[in-house]
Amino acid sequence: MNLRIRILIPLLLGFAASSSAQPGSPCTPFREGRFYYREFRPDAVVIERSAAEQYEYDRSTGHVTRYQVRWTDSCTYELTQVWSNDARINAGNGALIRVHITEVLDNGYLYTAEYNGIVTRYTLLRIPE
Repeated sequence: MNLRIRILIPLLLGFAASSSAQPGSPCTPFREGRFYYREFRPDAVVIERSAAEQYEYDRSTGHVTRYQVRWTDSCTYELTQVWSNDARINAGNGALIRVHITEVLDNGYLYTAEYNGIVTRYTLLRIPE
């Protein structure tokens, strides 16, 4: 293997790893955790997110919805609905919601979400542990 290739390959691998992880992003702290919507009562809907999944618990109705989470860049992620305990909500399985964090707050973030061409705006706040 010539010298250029031996230097180029580690550089490219390092760039790919650093650009996908982006640990310095202000959105990184929100990739996992428990949240609630500022626009609703704090105990109305609870969101629990891990690296790969998100659950939404609607405490007023008892509905639970599970999503797959895929981060597409440092402050943008996609939620794909995969399950709900309510048949009407379950009809939306496979639905894709694109979420973009537009502003980071001390304990949460403002975001826009696009679903079927409709854009909504909400605020998620972290639930203290």
